[in-house]
Amino acid sequence: MDAIILALSIAGAGYFIGSGLENFKSEQPGKGISQIFEDESEQLIKDTDLHHYTGLSKEGARSLINAYPDVPPMKINGNVYYHKKTLMIG
Repeated sequence: MDAIILALSIAGAGYFIGSGLENFKSEQPGKGISQIFEDESEQLIKDTDLHHYTGLSKEGARSLINAYPDVPPMKINGNVYYHKKTLMIG
């Protein structure tokens, strides 16, 4: 019984490795893990990184957020984030 489970495990691992290698050098790979978790509609931007996304200085990004208090911040583990779609960036 153990040999059957081991054989099925090896076959399953071979299948997943093989399907992963199919797109290894492809110019248009399949949907990878990073693409799954980077859904544009739900992407969060940390408040300290807003200047990168807006092209403004740190002070300029801070004053922009202060000028529009209706943009809701989201606090996670003591960090402040903003939804990218509410900022209409990119």
